[in-house]
Amino acid sequence: MLTAFYNVNRPKGKNPLKLWKKKPKKVKKEEYQNNIKIIEDMEKRDGKSWVYKIYKANGFDKRMKKKGG
Repeated sequence: MLTAFYNVNRPKGKNPLKLWKKKPKKVKKEEYQNNIKIIEDMEKRDGKSWVYKIYKANGFDKRMKKKGG
């Protein structure tokens, strides 16, 4: 209630406070272990090039800096 009261009476130009905090979804232990196993198999087979492909697709170079930004 305090957060809602502050948001209603906040000074001009101030951003409102978030009413609810997002909780991360819980991951099942078996699903987590399966995902780790898949990643380890990919690294043995292909190396770590898949990581750089993901970064490149999102606009980063190998040094992990954003291009053009």
